[in-house]
Amino acid sequence: MNTADLRRFLRSLPAFERFSERSLDALAANMHLENYPAGHILTVQGQCGAAMYMVISGRIDVARVGVAATFSPEHGENQELAEGAIVGLLSFANIPSLGTCTCKDDVQLASLSREDYEALFSQAPGAAHQMQYMLAVRLAQVLQTQNRSLRQALHNKTAPKKSESLLKRWFG
Repeated sequence: MNTADLRRFLRSLPAFERFSERSLDALAANMHLENYPAGHILTVQGQCGAAMYMVISGRIDVARVGVAATFSPEHGENQELAEGAIVGLLSFANIPSLGTCTCKDDVQLASLSREDYEALFSQAPGAAHQMQYMLAVRLAQVLQTQNRSLRQALHNKTAPKKSESLLKRWFG
């Protein structure tokens, strides 16, 4: 895949369909196409990532452990991502990854490093602002999920406990 193919691929994704031609060209020019073997770790839960990655082909496993699993209740602790999926978006804000992303099989990715993301602001401000919007949406999702989890935990802690029956306490 070359830059022109990447541009066509980006245009086919809903997140990028509203980009101007100039913005899409700048984004594609700043992204780097890379191939990774099965088992390669892209992000580690709790650590800041180096880039945002978009799956061009192949599959990625996302594993979340502990509290991070509550950030994605629709997928639970594990999730499989395929073509068009984006991981590492939080790296633009220096926020630790909420999951460990591992290549499930041979994967081709388009990556955008923090440095290239910052360069995008001078080359195509519209594209950079759209990426900021995508980041803001993701952060809002994370905050809403965390808020629900904290409210549920508080409710569970303050809810009156049902006492066991006398027979159950005596006889197990």
